[in-house]
Amino acid sequence: MSLSPGNAALLRRMMVSAFLMDAGFFLVLAAIPYRVLALGGGPVALGLASAISSLTYIVLTRLAGRWSDTSGRFGMILWSTIAYAAFALLASSVAHLPLLLLSMPLLGVGNAFYWPTVQAAVGDLAGPGGLAREIGRFNVAWSAGKTAGYLAGGLLLATTGFRAAFLTGAGLVALAFAVLLGVGAPIPAGHGPDDATPSGEDVPEATRRAFRRMGWWANFAAYGAGGVLGYQLPKWFDAVGWHETRFGLFLAAVFLGQTVAFALLAGRVRFTWSVRRLLLPQAAAAAALAALPLAGGYGLLLIGAPLLGAVFGVCYAASIFYSLDTVRGKGRNAGIHESLVGAGNFAVPLLGGAMVRWTGSLAAPYVVAALVMAGAMVAQGTLARGLSRRSAPRPSAAG
Repeated sequence: MSLSPGNAALLRRMMVSAFLMDAGFFLVLAAIPYRVLALGGGPVALGLASAISSLTYIVLTRLAGRWSDTSGRFGMILWSTIAYAAFALLASSVAHLPLLLLSMPLLGVGNAFYWPTVQAAVGDLAGPGGLAREIGRFNVAWSAGKTAGYLAGGLLLATTGFRAAFLTGAGLVALAFAVLLGVGAPIPAGHGPDDATPSGEDVPEATRRAFRRMGWWANFAAYGAGGVLGYQLPKWFDAVGWHETRFGLFLAAVFLGQTVAFALLAGRVRFTWSVRRLLLPQAAAAAALAALPLAGGYGLLLIGAPLLGAVFGVCYAASIFYSLDTVRGKGRNAGIHESLVGAGNFAVPLLGGAMVRWTGSLAAPYVVAALVMAGAMVAQGTLARGLSRRSAPRPSAAG
């Protein structure tokens, strides 16, 4: 089904906004550890800074998702921009570490108010039959922004310092809001046209609920594994004498694989309503994570990085697709989806780090990530079996 010119134009603006928002956020995120260190912080302060913003995001994103179903979405995006900009300005100017830590909730607020709001609006604008295509394009936009933000952050930190990185990040976030100024109030809230589901597929509501929960489990596990790679891999690289540039290249390869997966899922490649297509990539990723510490060289790791990223992309895309494929409550579902992104990214690396201290093995975080993914697959399989039992034909009373 073709989009109206107005909806198509608004979707394009939202995708540009998502690119700029994630570019600004990850540019700022790259600068935060250096600012903490410059103010005299150590490992505890670094962990505390991440925990404060993450926990704020996990708590608020579910509430923000619900608010976006009934409140003005343009206003929520405005408050998101204000929170982001305020954090960037404070972080670049505060003179004491406690003040920086006290400002960290603003980063969580900025994320929580933006992402469920815009995702729900994309679901409403996609129209019947357009959800997979439009959410796929949206995912490509923010994933490319994430990659650009990390690259720009590294360049600015190396050449001009953290102040320029914070201020540039604030500028990009302001631009992300500015591209939506021309549309303002028309950003929809509620549900799409004719009460139709955005996928346009005639699927029983019980099936939609089961796959939604399967997608959420997959997304939690995938982002937990991604968090382990982001937070724990530098320790292993340092132990074997690999330079920081190798770590950056590895993460870039992961993000590239994720972005390619998003692009494919915006086209003809489909995973929808197939348990096998959802579980098989996760099984491959779990095996790869468990075997990752056994890799004999950097080249083999670099080859596997985009494959892991592609699996993470499939899990995220499944979760947001199933969250938005509903008549009402898109914001609520998107809020749950995003809170699980934050929860996985926070809890699994923390558990992996604790296991390193307990076992003394740098391989522990990857085994933890693999076990979490395996556990998530068991939960998804249980949901799928329950769905199969409910849909199985009942024996005739006469028989």
